[in-house]
Amino acid sequence: MAIDESKRQDLYLAATEKFGRKEADTLMTLLPTSIWEDVATKTDLELHSALLKIQFNEVHNDLRTEIRGVRTELKGDIASLRGEITSLRGELKGDIADLRSELKGDIAALNGGLASLRTELKGDIADLRAELKGDIADLNGGLASVRTELKGDIADVRLEVAELRTEMHQMFRKNYMVMISAIFAINSLFFAATKFWG
Repeated sequence: MAIDESKRQDLYLAATEKFGRKEADTLMTLLPTSIWEDVATKTDLELHSALLKIQFNEVHNDLRTEIRGVRTELKGDIASLRGEITSLRGELKGDIADLRSELKGDIAALNGGLASLRTELKGDIADLRAELKGDIADLNGGLASVRTELKGDIADVRLEVAELRTEMHQMFRKNYMVMISAIFAINSLFFAATKFWG
């Protein structure tokens, strides 16, 4: 049967009436304030401490095992990532080399096209000059009105030649800018790839 505080007080009052106050106080100090089952002995504390050490060691060993497993997995993942990065680096180098070859071919084709166009224009201008010289020679013997018309025709032809030259220069500049942009793009890709993969 559990002893609560009211029963302890009843015992104290009864002991005070029977033995006196001083003796009742002595008696109460000899009785525990709680149930004896709740009182821990030194052996209980040592046993509890040993159990805690065993549990701590088990947790510690489990953590070490888990850390080793995680470390092994991370090493495998890192090795796999390194392999993928190496593979990607090789692919990117190949792609850059292919792109560089294609651009070189395109630039060579553009240069050939420009040279061909330049040759054609020179031939056309030479033919036009020859025709104009012949026409001028024929018209020199003619009237002033014919000379005026001829001057107008020459001005038109010069304007067309100027427009052709302007178009040729614009086309040349456009092709030149495309070529420079392509070279910059290749260099940027190469620089980015070099910087990314070290």
